Amino acid sequence: SDGGGEDATPEGAEASREAAEAEKLLLGMVSAKRSARIRADGAALRAMLPAAEAMFEDGERRKRLFTRDHIRALLLFRFGRYTTRMLGREKLMALLDEEMGGPPAEMSDVS
Repeated sequence: SDGGGEDATPEGAEASREAAEAEKLLLGMVSAKRSARIRADGAALRAMLPAAEAMFEDGERRKRLFTRDHIRALLLFRFGRYTTRMLGREKLMALLDEEMGGPPAEMSDVS
């Protein structure tokens, strides 16, 4: 046997290994960017947490005051649920209600 076929295989394996390394590097860069964005988002949400908790405890639900980010802050730091900025307010409120065991009872119905 002249060994010609055997020489081609290690080169092919090396090229394959290099492609895998490049892909891993690229995925790492994308992942690092995403992680940085999530960390920045988390920091912004943490800053909103005191106001979000106060409004939530007071029963505030008006859209202009109790924003999507306030809801996201509560979901993340009270219940450990990270939500993306893409979710709409109604979906976020549904998640919050789910975590709280249902929507709050209306106070006006009591009187």
